[in-house]
Amino acid sequence: MPLLSLANIGRTVCGAAMAWLFALGSAQADGPPAVEPGPSQVYRLEQVRDYVRMPRVPLQVRANGTSRINFGNTNCSPCWGEVISYTTFSQPTQTFNVARYDGAAITLLIPTVHPRAAKLNPVRIQTLVDRLDLLYASYKELLGWAPELTSDPRGKQVFAFLPNEPTNFYGLAFAPGDSTEYSNAVLDEIGLDDDILTNVFVHELAHNFDVMSAWAYGPDSSHNWTTILQEWFARVQAKMADGGSSVKRPTAVLNDWLGTYWKPYLANPALTWADCAAAANDVPACTAAQAQYLMGSLFTVVAQHMTGAQVKAWLAEGVANSLNGDFYDSAEQASDAMLMSLARVTQSDPRCLATHLKWYQGPGLAGAAAFTTPFAGCLDSDNDGASRFLDCRDDNAAIAPGKTEVLDGLDNDCDGVVDNLTVKEADAVGGDYSKDPFKGTRVAALPLIIRGQLSQPGVANADDVDSIQLSAPLAGVGTLSLCSDGGQFQVNGLRTNGTAVGPLLRTQGAGCAQRTLTDVEPWAGFYVLRPPNATIGGTYTLSISQSTETSSLAAAATQLTQSNQKRVQSNHTPASLAGGNSGLQVRWFQSGAGFVQSLAAGDANAHIAPVLTIPANAARPVKLRAQLWRDGMPTEEPSRPLTMVQSGSLADCIFSWGERSLPSAFPTTGASAGNLGAFYFRYYPASNTFLASSSADDSLYYLAASSGNGVVSLGDLAIWKTHAGCQ
Repeated sequence: MPLLSLANIGRTVCGAAMAWLFALGSAQADGPPAVEPGPSQVYRLEQVRDYVRMPRVPLQVRANGTSRINFGNTNCSPCWGEVISYTTFSQPTQTFNVARYDGAAITLLIPTVHPRAAKLNPVRIQTLVDRLDLLYASYKELLGWAPELTSDPRGKQVFAFLPNEPTNFYGLAFAPGDSTEYSNAVLDEIGLDDDILTNVFVHELAHNFDVMSAWAYGPDSSHNWTTILQEWFARVQAKMADGGSSVKRPTAVLNDWLGTYWKPYLANPALTWADCAAAANDVPACTAAQAQYLMGSLFTVVAQHMTGAQVKAWLAEGVANSLNGDFYDSAEQASDAMLMSLARVTQSDPRCLATHLKWYQGPGLAGAAAFTTPFAGCLDSDNDGASRFLDCRDDNAAIAPGKTEVLDGLDNDCDGVVDNLTVKEADAVGGDYSKDPFKGTRVAALPLIIRGQLSQPGVANADDVDSIQLSAPLAGVGTLSLCSDGGQFQVNGLRTNGTAVGPLLRTQGAGCAQRTLTDVEPWAGFYVLRPPNATIGGTYTLSISQSTETSSLAAAATQLTQSNQKRVQSNHTPASLAGGNSGLQVRWFQSGAGFVQSLAAGDANAHIAPVLTIPANAARPVKLRAQLWRDGMPTEEPSRPLTMVQSGSLADCIFSWGERSLPSAFPTTGASAGNLGAFYFRYYPASNTFLASSSADDSLYYLAASSGNGVVSLGDLAIWKTHAGCQ
């Protein structure tokens, strides 16, 4: 096929010079695209039973003796888009062709024919592969263990999408094991567009790493384990899951989890450890209160009062016991063994957990008496009657659960929100908030809770609007939450430039809706109104808060310096991290290679990216990330990816093929190559034409400057790779 024959089906971009294209491309960073205001963004959760407990037998062989992953005549290592055959372990068994994308330790398998193909652009695919590689490496280092890799002939952890939507699972995993499978509906999740690894992947990979058989007990012990890896490690500690970025901050995720699955257990004296944590089957009273996964929740609470090194040592004992085949005759013995291990690694007495956290204490914990100091979470240093498990400031007796919240910049009642006072509509001038959206009633600094109601249709104030003007604009990451006790309500926003935007949120009867705001343009205020044809009645509660949590490396390595593209600089502020630089490392991650450098943060070279080894005919762009680690665990989400452009790459192979195929269009006399922004290009002065590849969308571009036709996209590089015979 002649190179120019695709021009008519490519996307024409207005412009008359390649320099304009490069200027456009410089704005196409690897960050998230702009998102128009719309319905609240919700990530789906997989079903409760989403794992297959695996016997200790090889997984790669099917009944007929062949591998579930069949390369046929395809010869690629690593692979990036090559087609192979895959057979599912989920039932009913399916066999279909997949495009294979290899990372350093994982492989992603995507059906060649499926209903959501349009949603998987090259950037999304690479984001998913890199993020899964990072999470796999983090789980492996945390536990000092990884599943035996037997399903894949190339020895990688398998993540396979199905071409359809099974009715019995959303995500499915071997527990433990080396494979996970996902409904095609998972591709509807939006997290990858924000460089976020969403819940289902974090959860199913946690099942793959479910090696903790020695301490496992209760009606659903595997989900205790996913609670530890998902809620505590991936989200709160490493900030690498859907709670770790702009969608929802880690503290909010933790509060949501503990508020749903843990606090009801503590608050209800009728719920006991024996029923809710240790019973072999679900107990209705515990299930009704959602008092589930208590061992995982206990670990999540306790780990917040330990150092990273202590947590790793605690987990290491459990993993070692499990791999040694140590099993206990009862849940009581397993629980005592787990807490006795906690006593050893912290050199403290955890028997106080029986009082503070309603946990079992048996004869197996007698040895903990040798440690004279109670476990740190049980202490009450300010003598205000609240242990550190409950007290958010154990150095200030005026701050504790149950205290009165006042406007002083502190979380007086320890509910996780600072100065969250309720402003009632009756407190406003005239007993009503302003009806003018552009001249709202001024309210206090964030965060705050606003309660009010709107007049009913058919009365004098049927067009009632409650408008709020913020005393200081809301910029950065913020959260809106709208709740109704029965009526229908809508929230719109007002920009500081006077523009009204909405709807941001709607409630459909009793219930709540939430939205995270990540917009660059600040908000001056918000107003509540009835949506069209709304159900009358009810009152609303609008909560507005602003996140102060940021990732120390979030702004690192966001641009390449073209004069020396391998000298990429990371940056962080030690003062913003508990512990500063003590024990801190900066690790650099390269697509397809994993972590390529790890140095102490105090080392001047730690913040400079290493010189990368990029294959001459790389089938994909190589992207680089930086991440902070301490005590062998991530402490921050990784930086946004930065694409490393390398000559001698796949693009060069395609350019050279074009020169051979159409020498009149691309005469090589005087031709030159260069990099600018996301583009790598060749310029042919004799014909005044350009060929370019973009790492922003992994596409090939063409421009004949004298034609007046503008810049033409010739499609995905992967298409031309095969046609040009490039490797």
